[in-house]
Amino acid sequence: MLSDGIKLKFNRLVNEQFGKNLCMLDENLISILQGMLVKHFSGECSSVKAMVDWYEEHDPLKKKVPNYYAFKMKQLLSAYALGMVSASPWAGDEDANGGFIVVKPEGDVVCFFIYDRKQLYDYLLECTKFDRPSSSKYGDYMDIRKKDGKYYVDLCLQIRFVKPDHKFRQ
Repeated sequence: MLSDGIKLKFNRLVNEQFGKNLCMLDENLISILQGMLVKHFSGECSSVKAMVDWYEEHDPLKKKVPNYYAFKMKQLLSAYALGMVSASPWAGDEDANGGFIVVKPEGDVVCFFIYDRKQLYDYLLECTKFDRPSSSKYGDYMDIRKKDGKYYVDLCLQIRFVKPDHKFRQ
């Protein structure tokens, strides 16, 4: 939680390739993600679904298109699930040929077929959250530096699966 009048404001993406990959989906994804990341690190929210709901209600980009933010996040999550990697050039190709398999904590296996994108999209949106990477595994997830009298903070974006409360079709 931020205090003492401190506000986080997005400056730029550290990883230029990540920005290019986001633009392959939609150039507005940079603005959407930066806002969500700031909200997450401000302690306001971690659930991707809750973040999307807030965006749909407040429409900070003034799109005035119902479900715009939900659809954009579903596209992003699907791209990651099916092969996009932040640091590698991505041409929109998917590595999955037939579907996406999820092994639930209880050991149950769920398969989403590529032809049923809606179900995959809904699952990804409902069962993901913003997270802070483990410092012991990945080093610091945040770097703070001062330049020209201003403080800059590099934040790592990490999205993880959570235990699903999602009801699957049989």
